[in-house]
Amino acid sequence: MRLLVDDISFRFKFEKVEEDAFAYMWDGTCSDPSNDLANKFGQASQKWKMMIGDKSAEVMTIKHYESVICLTPVWLVFNSHASSPEDALLGLVGKSCSCLDSNQQELKMLKSCNVRIDFAVDESHEMPWKRRRFTDVEVTCGNKSFSAHRGTLASRSDVFFTAFGSSFAEARTANYDIKNSSPEAVEAMLYYMYTGHLKVKQEILADLLNLAAQYQLDDLITLVSKHLAAGVDEQNVVNRTKVLKLHQSREPCKIAFDSILKKVMADSSQGLLRALV
Repeated sequence: MRLLVDDISFRFKFEKVEEDAFAYMWDGTCSDPSNDLANKFGQASQKWKMMIGDKSAEVMTIKHYESVICLTPVWLVFNSHASSPEDALLGLVGKSCSCLDSNQQELKMLKSCNVRIDFAVDESHEMPWKRRRFTDVEVTCGNKSFSAHRGTLASRSDVFFTAFGSSFAEARTANYDIKNSSPEAVEAMLYYMYTGHLKVKQEILADLLNLAAQYQLDDLITLVSKHLAAGVDEQNVVNRTKVLKLHQSREPCKIAFDSILKKVMADSSQGLLRALV
């Protein structure tokens, strides 16, 4: 796992399972060690720990005062309708964490940061995306453009293969425009096609599922469907059930759709049900 603090990545390694919760410890590394934020993160405590339980994740510092261990909660994020720690983990990824009060002086700068949990990606896996050289097509969406390689896209998607290998305008102009989506979702799709990993931002998952279906990316459909079902809440249940129902002819979408319906029925507060009607 990794913690993104104002887009600086801090990697956490799996430690153990503690009483129906997953424990992760910061391994001391980050994506930009020279950044002042990274220095504050490193100075704040001897250790940072992330606990993911069946409903929430809590990021805390650990200090030892003589024989006493002091835990200071710093950030917290909820997945209120999770059915297990595994389900909570998928649903918490990509959600912003809220700050908790702390008296530690060295944590004040960190408390005001934008924080979210994400999956850690090995640097070597990201290189094909980060080091895109000698590109031969521009993929556009809205006011954003992404340089890419036709061969890479065509090898991942039959839709791109057909577009680039025919007399379509995309083959002649080396420009491929994607409509009815968001630039963030298009970037996430391209990132997946290059790396095999999913950059999870909760707000773009529905758009990303539509793109995965449009470009026949079956593995991406499976991944996104799982996240849609896991992170459901009163604010997104309408949008998520709508997009999953649209694609429920695909088995992963049907499974995710049924999973959300079960959570709606199991919600004693009836918050999910009220949001749907």
